[in-house]
Amino acid sequence: GGSTGKPTEKANVADGIALFEKVHTLHPEVAIVGRSLGSGVAVQVASRAAASRLVLVTPFDSVVGIAAQVYWYLPVHWIAIDTYESGKFAPSITIPTTIVEAENDEEVPHASTEKLLSRFRPGIATMTVIEGVGHNDIQKNKKYVEALQAALKWRLTVRSRRTTAPPPSSVRHQPALYGRSKTQLRDAGKVGGLA
Repeated sequence: GGSTGKPTEKANVADGIALFEKVHTLHPEVAIVGRSLGSGVAVQVASRAAASRLVLVTPFDSVVGIAAQVYWYLPVHWIAIDTYESGKFAPSITIPTTIVEAENDEEVPHASTEKLLSRFRPGIATMTVIEGVGHNDIQKNKKYVEALQAALKWRLTVRSRRTTAPPPSSVRHQPALYGRSKTQLRDAGKVGGLA
């Protein structure tokens, strides 16, 4: 697309926060969904924003941690610029969080995802493992779609029961950002600068 700037960790998180703030002005209840590297952005945004729910698909504890295991002979911790250390932000998250892991993930080791899960406060995060899929084909599995629907089910239930009157303030209602293109988000919320 016509995006400008450099895709650094800092820039990606800043963009995520800016997008969240814009959408949040239009919709008071917002879910943050991040997949793979995007899960590292989502965790950081959720640690700073007033989101209602967090969904992480094929997430990791630390990109630099994974790189250090693969390139054990290099001083990765010293030379890495973008570290995406989700585990450092997880303890500050207080919203319901769902982690969706691919059983045969060839990119993110199970130990890294487990470590991230262990860093959330008790009762905050749950994990669903989608059997028989890898990092790059998880979205083709019916169980993946069901896991996302379950993570956001309360939202769908509230919407289906909604009448002309708004739901009581105790009922949480949020639009999910997952699966929408930048054009759809821009058109729905007049969010500029994303295309």
